[in-house]
Amino acid sequence: MRRRIGKKKLFLVVVPLAIFFLTVAERDLVYNRLIDKQHFVHIAKSGVEAETQRRHDVVYGNMAVAKRYVEIEKQVFEKLSTLNGMIKDNAPVNDRGKVQDEIIVLMRDLNLIAEAYPGIKAKGPYMFLMETMQEAGIRLSNARHNYNSILYEYNVFCRMFPFNIFARLSGFREEEFYEAVHGANKVPTFLQLTK
Repeated sequence: MRRRIGKKKLFLVVVPLAIFFLTVAERDLVYNRLIDKQHFVHIAKSGVEAETQRRHDVVYGNMAVAKRYVEIEKQVFEKLSTLNGMIKDNAPVNDRGKVQDEIIVLMRDLNLIAEAYPGIKAKGPYMFLMETMQEAGIRLSNARHNYNSILYEYNVFCRMFPFNIFARLSGFREEEFYEAVHGANKVPTFLQLTK
């Protein structure tokens, strides 16, 4: 003869098991969401680090290019001045030819730089460098803003009830925002205007 389990006993067994399984399922879903959000935070942080490195490389590389361009330009003007003096003094053709050859070599070097960096010829080396620095700064600023936005979502999720319980149990903690370096709001001394 089979014993029948009463509805009350069945209810007392099924409901706690259902609550247990729903809690475990919810915990896993929350854990997976936390993992996703934390992953996006790490991607955004890597983007900031990449833009910081890019800014360093681009700015210092273009500073070297601009410096070399100015040096070559100066040498061309000096050689042209020398050649002009030789022409006025009726210097021998061989001597003038050597200076002309040097000018041609320098002009070729200038053209090579201008072909590699078209903006340098159109704007001049200093405007080119300033625009490069500005673009690098904007890209870095955008990467930091993106990181802070993604981090904000992650931190809010870690603080919201009931997710905060699962976050603490799983070892997820809030992370720090990127902040301006102390003194970044002050104009550097070499840029301040004298009164």
